[in-house]
Amino acid sequence: MNKNKIFKKFISHELIKKKYRIEEIDIPNNITRALVSEIPIVKTIAILVDELENNKGINDITLYNKINIYLNSNI
Repeated sequence: MNKNKIFKKFISHELIKKKYRIEEIDIPNNITRALVSEIPIVKTIAILVDELENNKGINDITLYNKINIYLNSNI
């Protein structure tokens, strides 16, 4: 499964959409656009999917730190 499909599966889930009040129009068509989204949950999920797909050897701590840095500097 490619990154775009994985991203869309996560971000389009009803629980995510409802909890973060994401409208269909707010969901980018691809991960490249999601990575520059100004909606924190959209960008966070994009970072997760992108890192996990591009860097198969990434460990949990590194991924956590990357997400934590993004969230702390943008929320």
